[in-house]
Amino acid sequence: MTQMIPKPTPVALDNRPGLEQLTRRTGRHALFKESMMRGLRSRHRPGLTGFATQSDADWSIALIDAWASVCDVLSFYGERISHESYLRTATELFSVEALAELIGYQLTPPTAAETHLAFMAEDDEDAHLLTLLPPGIGIKSIPGEGEQPQSFETVEDLRVKAAWNAMPVLGHWPQSLGPSDRGMFVDAQRTQLRPGARVVMLDGQGAPVADPVNGKLLRRVAEVRSVNAQVSFAALARDVATPALPNPASLLRPLPALGSVLPTTSPAEMIAGLKTNRWDRALVLEASDELNLDLADLGRSLRAQPHVEEGLQPQVLTLACRFFGHNALTQRAETVLDPVPGKIWDQRGGIVDTSALPALGLGERELFLDRDYGDIAPGMLLVVRGFSGADMFEAWSHVLEAESVSLEAFGLSGEATRLVVPQDWNTVEGAEIDIGALYVRGSALFTLPAPVTLPDVTIAADVAGAEILLDKPDVDLAPGQFVFVTGERSDMPGVTASERVQIKEVEVNGTTGRLIVEPALSHPYQRASVTLNANTARATHGESLTQVLGSGDATKPFQSFTLKDSPLTYVSADTASGRAATLEVFVEGVKWHEVAAFDQAEPGARVYVLTTLSDGSSRVTFGNGVMGARLPTGLANIEARYRKGAGAQGRVRAGQLSLLASKPRSLSSVSNPLPATGGSDGEALEDARMNAPLPVLTMGRVVSLKDFADFARGFAGVTKAHAAWSWVGRNQTVFLSVAGETPDPLPIDSGVIPNLKAAIEQAAPSGTGVVIRSARVVGAVVSAKLRIDPDYTAQSGGTGPVFDAARAALRTAFSFECRAVGAPLRASEVVSVLQGVDGVIGVDLDLLHRVANPPVRADILRAHLPRQGGQGALQGGELIVLSDEPIVLGVF
Repeated sequence: MTQMIPKPTPVALDNRPGLEQLTRRTGRHALFKESMMRGLRSRHRPGLTGFATQSDADWSIALIDAWASVCDVLSFYGERISHESYLRTATELFSVEALAELIGYQLTPPTAAETHLAFMAEDDEDAHLLTLLPPGIGIKSIPGEGEQPQSFETVEDLRVKAAWNAMPVLGHWPQSLGPSDRGMFVDAQRTQLRPGARVVMLDGQGAPVADPVNGKLLRRVAEVRSVNAQVSFAALARDVATPALPNPASLLRPLPALGSVLPTTSPAEMIAGLKTNRWDRALVLEASDELNLDLADLGRSLRAQPHVEEGLQPQVLTLACRFFGHNALTQRAETVLDPVPGKIWDQRGGIVDTSALPALGLGERELFLDRDYGDIAPGMLLVVRGFSGADMFEAWSHVLEAESVSLEAFGLSGEATRLVVPQDWNTVEGAEIDIGALYVRGSALFTLPAPVTLPDVTIAADVAGAEILLDKPDVDLAPGQFVFVTGERSDMPGVTASERVQIKEVEVNGTTGRLIVEPALSHPYQRASVTLNANTARATHGESLTQVLGSGDATKPFQSFTLKDSPLTYVSADTASGRAATLEVFVEGVKWHEVAAFDQAEPGARVYVLTTLSDGSSRVTFGNGVMGARLPTGLANIEARYRKGAGAQGRVRAGQLSLLASKPRSLSSVSNPLPATGGSDGEALEDARMNAPLPVLTMGRVVSLKDFADFARGFAGVTKAHAAWSWVGRNQTVFLSVAGETPDPLPIDSGVIPNLKAAIEQAAPSGTGVVIRSARVVGAVVSAKLRIDPDYTAQSGGTGPVFDAARAALRTAFSFECRAVGAPLRASEVVSVLQGVDGVIGVDLDLLHRVANPPVRADILRAHLPRQGGQGALQGGELIVLSDEPIVLGVF
């Protein structure tokens, strides 16, 4: 028995899973023709036994050839159609859309860009009049070359005020002197100060405040400098340099001997201590000379309780007086370490001094000055500086009476001034003084106070961080309000930038206002150039329209209408899809509501389904009476209110939105300090292929890290997402790093990110913390040498068709669109891409490094995970792309 020869068709098919191309053709023209020719010779067709011709000129063979062509065409299109039946292999957007509808997924339509606008209010009215404007203010852009004007509208209330147009920051600050200050600015034209002048600092009650370091009431003017008013106070407030410490070796030995004497503050106690203890005189004098200390000052400083008094008012005491008898003849006295009863006279030298001075006391309430001082009047402040034993004291009081008298005492006679002061003298806190025990010789009185005019000082510090001081207070500014901060960057002179921040706290006093903003300013700004605009409102792409859709007919189920204008504006929202249509449908004046499908709608529910068609238009479909209510019969009783305009063309540049389409009387102009973000042209084929399964993967719930990333990738406005565990304080949270359609970061406080967070919180288990930040796009530098196939034309210097193709391949493979958040960049990937270019037979990679790093050849560039940034801010994960720097290629 003879074996039957198999026919070449149909071809056996075997497609393993995961293929991007399927083989579904059962044959081609030649195989189909051969199969039919074999059929002519088959023993199962005895009627064709005598048909022996094989010539293509025969009509029968021609008919077979024609049918072979038909089979070839059918098998070709059958294979094409089978490709469109699978998500991975489909090549038509319509096929992907139809497949996605089977699992309830709708392709993302074009979405609207958004930005925040800064308005300028008319200043011909009351600058402090606050006006509230409703949403819907229209703005148009000034198109660039090859662009079309774009329409935007505000979507929130606008609080507008002329005083908010350009609020200056605080540039000058009143001098607030403290007890420890060593310098001050004075008005040179109104205050005459000279070196050596004595100044006192008065508190709010008019009482002198002592220097907390040395305990002195009187401060001596050491230097007067003429300065430019624009120079910062910080640059001129230079304290005297801290003196160098004495040689420690020379202090270690005498310090123990001095230790028990330091707590004493009076000469009598010091002498008693010296007499009751056996001291090595050399050690005591050595310590005194090395330290050069005023023991009373040191004792007071050690016992004093630190406190700060700000806002002191300086006064210069213009008159220095001596007491009557200060020039009496000196009496001779001898003083030794083991003294006979008498007095030890204190001078600024060592602890023990042997100079002898007369002991002339002062009265407790009556003071006699050495001559007639007619300028002294009752009520004036006076400060007495004098010595009592080894200690110098200062006390202050006010003049009760002042008169000229003739006086004879201490062997002297002449005119004098008699002052009467209150019974109780005022001294430095903690100091005890017997004014009657002060010595005439060496004591002085300072009075005739004159106020010192303190001008405001220029604030030279940059405007930076989270605190902004306003030049004037404004009680209408409120937490939650957004403001634009505009100024010249200090780190990039000549570059003007703007930032939008939100007010977190507002503090207002009589002269200034203080704002705490979030996030903190990204850049430092030159203070003189900074202004704030609080007339801000969020606006999205699109123009409002009102249209009569048509007339309802209760006899027709699933009645549908198409919007006349397209594209319908979709804006970012906290829904699972991340978008919401701006369409509102009214039937006989009653609003109907959008649903995703009719299968869950009640028979009488006033709902409709909105569908985006392949041509970009939108169709509104109503129910059939079983699933959703039918439309009532009426003439032109269906009205649609919506906005048209969406897509990437809405991503206008900063400053382009400057035309007020609808100009309220209170507004004069408008601008967008920052570019618009978030607009997209709708879901492309590859994006739809990747995103369509995402709703099935999460099923509306997010639990694992992969769920969070999948949910975010399916959200409108997000194209890339990476999820990782992170710690925020003591709480473990999910950290999502997301990216939009462009490398520009997504705003953290408006648009996609807040809506995505709200949608995730609805889908995630209760208590799951989530932090979302925009991914950080970082650039990498590549340089390599190539070996070119001799058959290809290559020019020296790294130019030519092969090099151009190699650069293009690198730009494509490592572009923003092809990279993922958190993915490392390996040297092997770069080599593989270059070796895949036609004409390249060898690659020598020279450099692979980050833009900010030294030029080295790294084997791998790892993307940094989410981390803490400056000022504690959380930063998203990195997305490594090829930088815009030229790609250096050579030959080897």
